[in-house]
Amino acid sequence: MEKITNFKIIDKKTIELLSDAKKGDQIDLSIKQSIDFSNLDEQIRNEQSFLLKKELEQQENKLKNQFESEKRNLTEKLNAQLENKYISDKNKLQFEIEKLKNDIERLKQENQQACSQVKKDCENKFNLEIPIFVMTSIELEDILNNNPKWWGSNNKEIYDNIIFIIPPTKYEEVYNTIGEPKEDIEKIKEYNNSIFWSYDLKNYRKSNWWSKTASTNISDKITIRTANTMKKVLEICKR
Repeated sequence: MEKITNFKIIDKKTIELLSDAKKGDQIDLSIKQSIDFSNLDEQIRNEQSFLLKKELEQQENKLKNQFESEKRNLTEKLNAQLENKYISDKNKLQFEIEKLKNDIERLKQENQQACSQVKKDCENKFNLEIPIFVMTSIELEDILNNNPKWWGSNNKEIYDNIIFIIPPTKYEEVYNTIGEPKEDIEKIKEYNNSIFWSYDLKNYRKSNWWSKTASTNISDKITIRTANTMKKVLEICKR
């Protein structure tokens, strides 16, 4: 039996023999004053790095799952809140629309009653049978807000008017009776059973609508006012 002194320690689990040996030979570790642990340290670092990376991945997946779960919960909660708000706002809007419709219908009935009463008063007090036209300030403002660009300017050479059609007469009846406006002399635009009408002041006699609005059987179904007049009327209504 011999003691083997020619060897190299690789790590804590591995010894490399640097010479031949036989059965029964013993490795004498006492002669090794220092052991090369460089490979061992590297393995330990690699193992630590692997474990740390694995731990970080686990923590990352855990945080990611937690984030996705909270995101889903918040999204569901937010969607529920938005849906409730939408339903609430929709109901409020529908209520306001219905209220507005009822107000419009009420105003129409009041207008009809006022027209009938004024017409009766004219007949009874003055023995006059004349058509009556009543419009609310809201209706007038709506009409004026929808005027065409060429209407209501400060051009002194152009005369701007509004033709109010007295119910039950409709725009189509007025247009079919009078006909098309003369090109380059006059312009018309219909809105809400009223007609914006402008014409060249110097050539008004050549216009088609100027003569026919007064001479045809449509004259008692309409009433005409200038742009400035109706703007001033609206200003008075807003005071």
